[in-house]
Amino acid sequence: MAIELSLDVEHEDQREYLFDREEVTVGCHPFADITLPETGIAARHGRFQLDAEGLHFELLSDRSEVVRLRRGVREGVASRCRLEVGDELLFGANELVRFRVMGFAQLPSTERIESLALDAGASAFEQWCMLDEQIQRLAIDTQSLLLGATDLMSIRDILQRLFNQLFPGAAVALVVPEGEQFRDRVLICGGERCAATMLHPDSTELLESLTRGIRVMEMPKGWDLHLPFVQAGKLQAYLRLQVLHQPDASKLERLAALGAWIRPVLLSILRAEQQSNEIKQLQAENKHFRARARRHYLFKELVSESPAMRRLYEQLNVHLATDDSILVLGDAGSGKELVARALHHLGPRRDAMFIAQHCGELNAEDLDIELFGLQQGCGEAAYRGILELADGGTVFLDEIERLPLVTQTKLCRVLREREVRRIGDEVGRTVNVRVIASSHYDLASLVRMGSFRRDLLGAFEGGTLVVPSLRERSEDILPMSEHFVHKYNRRYGLNVEGIGPSASQRLLTHIWQGNVRELQLVIETAVIKARQGLIEEHHLNLVDNVESSPGSEH
Repeated sequence: MAIELSLDVEHEDQREYLFDREEVTVGCHPFADITLPETGIAARHGRFQLDAEGLHFELLSDRSEVVRLRRGVREGVASRCRLEVGDELLFGANELVRFRVMGFAQLPSTERIESLALDAGASAFEQWCMLDEQIQRLAIDTQSLLLGATDLMSIRDILQRLFNQLFPGAAVALVVPEGEQFRDRVLICGGERCAATMLHPDSTELLESLTRGIRVMEMPKGWDLHLPFVQAGKLQAYLRLQVLHQPDASKLERLAALGAWIRPVLLSILRAEQQSNEIKQLQAENKHFRARARRHYLFKELVSESPAMRRLYEQLNVHLATDDSILVLGDAGSGKELVARALHHLGPRRDAMFIAQHCGELNAEDLDIELFGLQQGCGEAAYRGILELADGGTVFLDEIERLPLVTQTKLCRVLREREVRRIGDEVGRTVNVRVIASSHYDLASLVRMGSFRRDLLGAFEGGTLVVPSLRERSEDILPMSEHFVHKYNRRYGLNVEGIGPSASQRLLTHIWQGNVRELQLVIETAVIKARQGLIEEHHLNLVDNVESSPGSEH
């Protein structure tokens, strides 16, 4: 198969292209097969397609209409048109881009081998019986070697050995399509310098590698054979062989039969490698986002001008290197989750997951499933709970006093025996997870009332941190307010310079029943109201309030 085009762009020299593939993309994207100037051209402007009916051009962008010029007659193309040799396509601003079709062809040998390969799965046994004993032994040996392969590089020599015996002197490449990214992975399996690399399938570098120095314009003298490997209707890979002489029917049948024989193993290798690459990508992404989260929670919002907060930091540092279950106490809105995140992101579990769960936001049944998971059965799919999902990391349970007593019992087992048992499961699963819980209640009084388990409270005896209320750390009010001003300036694109004297005095005298959460909301509203300059007292959405009794929730 071949598509030969010439390109004229105003103020540039004419260029000629010869592609040995069925599709050629054009646009201003740097990974397009033919990169065009940006004036009036979309990233993926269009594509030339070669099929059994001939050559077509399909417009992929609605930015402009393409004009086909055939023997001097102009015809607008809204979406798709058929092309003949000598046709020209004009598009771009002022029609400055002009393509001319120099020629196109699809070799009969390619059609023959593709049809054989695509039907190979249904008639593999019949094709196998047609092979002579020598080729059967070669096929069995090849399959055995492929079973020990683990990636693309490890199958390079295997494929080269196979096809050197069937097609001596052939240039062979295994091509793995990379979706819509305009690039394929190409493993060159011919010549002494074989290497798996990222190459454009139609680049001069690849063609020279496959032809071993034969000039590009001499390629039509050879024969291209394509052996596709299709699964679930999708092309997973294809072998490209460039041979010097037209193969006879018997060699084509041998190639199709060998393709059917090695197809399952080869596809398994490709799936395994794809999964491995996906896992590496996910790990890289997780590492990036964990690092970003860690930077975000390095005490940026735990402002520490006050002695009370400095004492909390000293206690927190003691627990960073331990695996003790931690109970964080403090009024609602005082920053207990920030303390829990600091314990995780500054400790040895920083590279694993941190999952926060509010114990009062789900009903008892759903909360049980969310924490401990569900074993497959009764029409339900298996589900890993967060205590199992965060293995190696940290789970933060906010408002632990709202856990049902039955769930408290199961949590005790996790803390005591490091074991999670999914709902409906008969065996437990060992987990290595650190549990940090929080509450704004006096849990000892709840134990006396019978609404909280004594053994669960005892599981947190190794570490208890008390976050001071904002009323106990008045030295932090103004520094924290300035921090929130900068934060919401960035979020909303505003230019508030700071907090004026009258507003500062009002912030210091207010009784912060909602603690840091209330202060954050007040500053956010004030930044939006002020928009620029200083925040004054009238920008603060504050009313006089009366301090509530300890332990009440706001």
